[in-house]
Amino acid sequence: MLIWILKLGCAPVAAVVTDKVGGIEDDGLVDTGEMEPSDTSDTSDTSDTSDTSDTSDTSDTSDTSDTSDTSDTSDTSDTSDTSDTDNGDPCDSPRQETWNITLGETTGCNWGQDGNSDDQQGQFSARSEVSDTYTLASDEVLCDASFNFEVDSGGVAQDFYYDDHFIFVMNGHALWGSYEEHRNMLSQANGAYEYDWNNIRDEVMGFEVQPWIAGQNQDSYLSIPFAESFAEMTVGLQNSILDGIIDSSTSEIEARVITFGDNDNGDCESSEVNFEATLSIGTR
Repeated sequence: MLIWILKLGCAPVAAVVTDKVGGIEDDGLVDTGEMEPSDTSDTSDTSDTSDTSDTSDTSDTSDTSDTSDTSDTSDTSDTSDTSDTDNGDPCDSPRQETWNITLGETTGCNWGQDGNSDDQQGQFSARSEVSDTYTLASDEVLCDASFNFEVDSGGVAQDFYYDDHFIFVMNGHALWGSYEEHRNMLSQANGAYEYDWNNIRDEVMGFEVQPWIAGQNQDSYLSIPFAESFAEMTVGLQNSILDGIIDSSTSEIEARVITFGDNDNGDCESSEVNFEATLSIGTR
């Protein structure tokens, strides 16, 4: 199973989302027989060797000397297929790898560049992204992955700063963020949301903090600071969410933080954030 959880320092928290409440709160965290012998009883005609001519005739036994039937047993072509399975399941004895995910700070909006719009008050005009990627070798298979921000891993907390809004994305799926309306702009997929900047660009931006997290009506929880405030972020992502996003067919895992702005200096900025993953990797 895959798990995520975040918990950050000591500062004001804008809102909290938990499994007990599907929305936003201002306080607290919302958890082979023998051959028949010839008849010898009649010995009257023992001089007649014509009967024994049959015994000297080895033509009947020529079949037994004929190894054409046994040639099939010497044929190992059938067992040659099993040689492919000599190594067994690559996930029977996987090695454990620790991936320290480092998402450095973002430093402002590139207005009118890289797919961004020109600055416009009160709109999602631009975004800035930072990412970290783990790539498996061609002969490797991902057997399992767990993240410290998952509920079963205990979740995680750390200080975080952003302006104006942010989304955390893994393998193209938005997992949590500061503006709940983003969920209405993105398509649901695998228990999360498919991130697509084109669906957010130029949409109306509200400046209130509206934290949301995938699986928030179940076990997931999230609390984040107010925008432009360096304070604690606490994250606990329901484990089953990542099961639909990362599996044995995954050859690359990418984590991203995306920050958004409308038109101000300082927009599209966020502080560095760090997570940790334990990967079980088999070799084919």
